[in-house]
Amino acid sequence: RPPVPPPPGAPTARLLFLTDLHWDRHYVPGSEAACPDPLCCRGAAHPGPGGAGFWGEYGKCDLPLHTIEALLAQLPGAAPFAAVYWTGDIPAHDVWQQSRQDQLLALRTVTGLLRRHLGALPVYPAVGNHEATPVNAFPPPYVRGNQSSAWLYDAMAQAWQDWLPPPALRTLRWGQLPVGARRGVCGLGGQGGLQASRGSGGAQGWEGTECPPLRPRCCRPPLTLPTPSAGYRVYEVDGAYPGSSHAVLDHETFILNLTEANVPGAEPRWQRLYRAREAYGLPSAFPADWDQLIRRFQDDERLFQRFWFLFHKGHPPREPCLAACKAALLCALRTGRSADPSLCQPLRPALPFPRIQALWQQRRLC
Repeated sequence: RPPVPPPPGAPTARLLFLTDLHWDRHYVPGSEAACPDPLCCRGAAHPGPGGAGFWGEYGKCDLPLHTIEALLAQLPGAAPFAAVYWTGDIPAHDVWQQSRQDQLLALRTVTGLLRRHLGALPVYPAVGNHEATPVNAFPPPYVRGNQSSAWLYDAMAQAWQDWLPPPALRTLRWGQLPVGARRGVCGLGGQGGLQASRGSGGAQGWEGTECPPLRPRCCRPPLTLPTPSAGYRVYEVDGAYPGSSHAVLDHETFILNLTEANVPGAEPRWQRLYRAREAYGLPSAFPADWDQLIRRFQDDERLFQRFWFLFHKGHPPREPCLAACKAALLCALRTGRSADPSLCQPLRPALPFPRIQALWQQRRLC
């Protein structure tokens, strides 16, 4: 049956979402920020303008460790959280040169930071596709020896043993990835919401994958993609009381404005970019409200461009999202099946589905 709002005055809880931290241990402030390589802001620093900022840089750059730590250090001063969902992708995007030792160093280093700054707060970690090397490589449990993922799962179980109960740790070690524990298999080119799926080990569950800010059950925004602005999200949910639905009631997105933070002498200041219901005029945050919002985007260009701005965390690309881009993005927001155009057929402007699929990849809409 459709969800209903909680009773007036019912308690709520706040859930912190962290995702795509992508720590680059080779990040160098002052290095070339606009390089021809797949990943920039590395190598030697050079004098003059155009170098990578101290706290991070817009463009093809991941983040230095001190930015991730600055984020975590300021969280205890925010309103209290009931729990943290940490949905993976810890290492940098330098997938062509990663070793198992590199991945384990990233896992243990960032896990240590979360434990140090979040204390006794419950943390529910997930496995991202970038945790493996080669990237996206998750052999099924019957693969044994050096070709298996035991090197990764055993290390995760050890690093996360204070956060996960014994049954979950056993499942993780075996490679039977449970609820929310594996983002590395995406239903829409990396943009699915929470999808019922059967993992490589046969364990069925709800799998959290990367998705745009509009999706009602998603864990965006990432801390880095590489992407504009670092960010994190806080979900407000129906609180813990008898009969609680635990439904998502609203969410707010926080960003670090890198232009401001990189001014000499400035300190990083994480600020709220928007609250979803307020920004889009939603009566509630249930699936029907998001569906209606997509329909409003078709005819309200100003509202859609507002979404495009927030989709990129306040730093949209120079190339605007107009007719074809808009059609592809609206389709991506509405469908959960990358090969099924049926849910996109009523949308306007109409566009052939193969063209939409091409735009998903070309414009990184999916």
